[in-house]
Amino acid sequence: MQNSEKNFANGMIVNRRQGAPEFVIANIAINVAEFTEWLNANKNDRGWINLDVKQSQNGKFYAEQNTWQPNSDSKPVAKTVQNGGDDDDLPF
Repeated sequence: MQNSEKNFANGMIVNRRQGAPEFVIANIAINVAEFTEWLNANKNDRGWINLDVKQSQNGKFYAEQNTWQPNSDSKPVAKTVQNGGDDDDLPF
């Protein structure tokens, strides 16, 4: 089920610092009290929350809750290889 209402991560600021090295994708600042409250209010029944870091049309970064959940007809799109697993399936 995909919720069309956007739920932005309160208490979190995502930014890209001008002049930062290429390997620094973004800087994230967190107001612990606000973010903790938001996390507790929005976590799923297993205690997790998924966030997507996106870029707005004006170039600013932000974090938005990802509420997508597979339905019973969905098939997994990726396989996780555990330690000791067969590496023959890896594309590299």
